Formats: sequence, C-alpha cells, structure tokens
Amino acid sequence: MSNRAIHVTQTGGDTDGLKEFANGADSGIILPQGTTGQRESGATEGTIRYNTTIGAFEYTTGSDTWVSLGEAAADGSTKGIATFDSTEFSASSGVISIGTLDASTIADGSVTNAEFQYISTLSSNAQTQLDAKLPLAGGTLSGAVDAGDNDLSKVVLKDYAEKDVAVTSGTTLAIDLAAGNTGSVTLAHNVTDIDFTNVPTDGTATFTIKITQDGTGSRTLAINAITVNGGSTVTGHTSGNAGLTLSTAAASVDLVTFLFFDADTPLINGLLDFKNS
Repeated sequence: MSNRAIHVTQTGGDTDGLKEFANGADSGIILPQGTTGQRESGATEGTIRYNTTIGAFEYTTGSDTWVSLGEAAADGSTKGIATFDSTEFSASSGVISIGTLDASTIADGSVTNAEFQYISTLSSNAQTQLDAKLPLAGGTLSGAVDAGDNDLSKVVLKDYAEKDVAVTSGTTLAIDLAAGNTGSVTLAHNVTDIDFTNVPTDGTATFTIKITQDGTGSRTLAINAITVNGGSTVTGHTSGNAGLTLSTAAASVDLVTFLFFDADTPLINGLLDFKNS
C-alpha cells in the first residue's frame, strides 16, 4: 500500500473526524499544527494540535484555555503526560527510583540540605548504627556527650574523673562552671575579685580549685568581691565567718571549694597547706 494523504474539511455539525493507521515502518498521523498566535479562537473543548512555538502537543478545555501535554491545568491538576530524564525518575526490574532530592522537596523543608545529606552516610539500618553509638545493653561511648541539662536517675558511677580546668592567674579570677567543676591555678598575683559564670540557678553546684603559690609566695585570695553570673558583688561565707587565709610559703598548695545553692552567695571551705617545697 502506498502512502496516501488524507484531507479533511470540517463542516458545521461535525462531531468526529477521520483517522488512518497505515502499515509500514514509516507511518504516522500528522496533527494540525501552528504557532501559539495561530490557535483557533473559541475552539471546541477537546481540540488537539501541535504548537510549533513551544514544540509540544496541546489541547483546549474550552474558553480559549490551552494545556500542553505535561503541563498543569488551570485547576492545579496535571492532565497531560509528564516526561522525566534518568536523573529525575527511572524504573528498572520493577523498581522505581526518584532522582535528586533535597530538603526543600521533603516535608516542609525545615531540615537543611546538610542535615538531610546525613542520611546518605548511613551504611546499614539506622537503629543498628544508633545502638552501636550508645548500646542500651552496654558498650563504650566515643566523644563528648551533652545531656542538655536533663535529669539523670539511677546512675552508678565507677572509674570517673573530673576535668581539670586551667584558671588564669590575675588580680581577677574568671571561673566558668560550663568548662568544668574542678580547676587549678598557680597564683602570681594577689586576687581581689572572683567572677563565676554559668552557675546553675536551680540546684547545687560546686567548684573546687587547687591553688599553688608561685616561687614568690604569700599571694592572697580575697573573698569579699565575688560575683555570680554577673550579679552584684558579695562576700563568700566561711565557717564561723573566719575568712580565708591561704598558705604563704612558695609552692605551697591549698584546696578551696565554693558551694552554690541556686546560684546564691557561695559557701567556702578551705583545706590548706598540703605541700611546702
């Protein structure tokens, strides 16, 4: 059968058209085509054409509204046929895969792309890896753990140590309880002020400091100009209000503990003259 052209002239009242599917490798139907500006005004709903301006098939839903195949219609629905490339959507052996995703396409996008990409680093079941970090049945932690000021109960401590915070000598000692609750300083100055920061405002907290006299010795530690969390200056309380006098010999060592209740004025206890070399 040779190729034949079919010419159709529409007349009033026509509700159907002619179609032919010819046999052979080179066969097909050529739809009416034209530019966007050549669209028929008031075309009947369901009219389909090829738009040479946008390079796509399109149809009308009436009222001069044209929808290209794959484009969302005016009511928000997709009434055409969407196309995807291999980086967006693929199917193989019955498995459908979605291409590139980022945080903005998941849920409400409140997760950052960096956080979302953490998922890609999982090499096995997520719960398995979490259990490996903090096994419920026991195990070894790695890295620092922050409890976020939450309560811990039924805790048994064994083989533990407290961080030794290095305190810088000066006429003012700046001590940050967020860095730790024990520390040490070699006094090379007479201390006139002690400023504590990050003292918990609910409950008790302590800071014990090892004070070593330098080679000169006779350095003093005043407790009448203490500030807690930036508050007003207070005088620390000692047993019997006897004050606190450090050992004076060079290289002598004293231990002084400051005890806070709800970040109030500290109670002070001194264990003096541990070493004199």
